[in-house]
Amino acid sequence: MCWNRLKKAGRFLAVLGQPLRWILASLLCAGLWWGGGQAAIAGSFDQGLTALRAGDYNAAAVYLDQAIAQGDHRAAAYQQRCGVAVQMDDAEGAIAPCTAALTANPNAVDPYLYRGLAHYRLGQYGSAHADLTQYLRHRPDDGLAYYNRGLVAFAQASYDQAIADYHRALDYQAQLSSPALAQVYN
Repeated sequence: MCWNRLKKAGRFLAVLGQPLRWILASLLCAGLWWGGGQAAIAGSFDQGLTALRAGDYNAAAVYLDQAIAQGDHRAAAYQQRCGVAVQMDDAEGAIAPCTAALTANPNAVDPYLYRGLAHYRLGQYGSAHADLTQYLRHRPDDGLAYYNRGLVAFAQASYDQAIADYHRALDYQAQLSSPALAQVYN
């Protein structure tokens, strides 16, 4: 790809002096000039999603961090990055990208779930309850979210609320996968 960019710029680069030619050639190859940057950015985001689908969370984190740093797909990249952090059991590392995802896209919903899970794992039960409740306002039929909010309520010694949330989780048991359903019953 770098060679193609250099060939396209060939005549233009030929009239420049040697030091300037090297600088512009480097920029072309890095994709920072002549429109190549957007493709490189989208590539990082797409590679992050591919790694995420493959279950390679470490690679997904690297690619999504690159996409965030490069500025494209910012809201989606932050949202995916916070989900990856939760999957990697990095609760502290999930809070900032979840918050950034919500700032970049106030209509986003999933970051509330991820951030709520992260707060729960950090023992920040009030924040966890608030985020999971916000998530459930938008997705009132998510049984696993009710289960997780029940865990938070139990940790806060709000046993009636925990039982109510567990019952709501069971109301939606048909949509839960077998492993998720087993988690509810445990």
